[in-house]
Amino acid sequence: SSSTVLYGDNTWAAAGGGKVLQTKFSQSASNISISTSATVDIATLSFTPTSSTSQMMITICGVFYKQNNNTANSKFNVLRDSTQCDQENWSSSGGSYLYYSGSTPKEHIGPLTYVVFDKPLSTTTVTYKFQASNTGSNTVSFYSGAKIIVTEVEA
Repeated sequence: SSSTVLYGDNTWAAAGGGKVLQTKFSQSASNISISTSATVDIATLSFTPTSSTSQMMITICGVFYKQNNNTANSKFNVLRDSTQCDQENWSSSGGSYLYYSGSTPKEHIGPLTYVVFDKPLSTTTVTYKFQASNTGSNTVSFYSGAKIIVTEVEA
């Protein structure tokens, strides 16, 4: 039947989990620059889960740019309202780092794709936010902004 799946042990059973329930995306403004010691909201998206047991896959896409010989040390965070979504995967302060030293490359331009998972455990509307900060000695930028894509997956 269309509601069952043949498993590797040659048994048929009801399929469960993994179904995409909904996907939404938002794109930020055109070019976004992050100067030294600044934290900037790059992209935000309001999302209402259809189930309190769903898992969210949050994908960030953008073109990251650093110029000159100076160091770029950028930290990226994904928040659900004020809760750090990626904290368990990184340091106690959450987020991940992208570091370029002063000597090479002199300029760097390239795609950035960043994926984190979240379980909001609610059907209340939440706001996902992608933030970036810069602790290096050079301004870094996102060309053409960045996209945040949230996909709700059935647990």
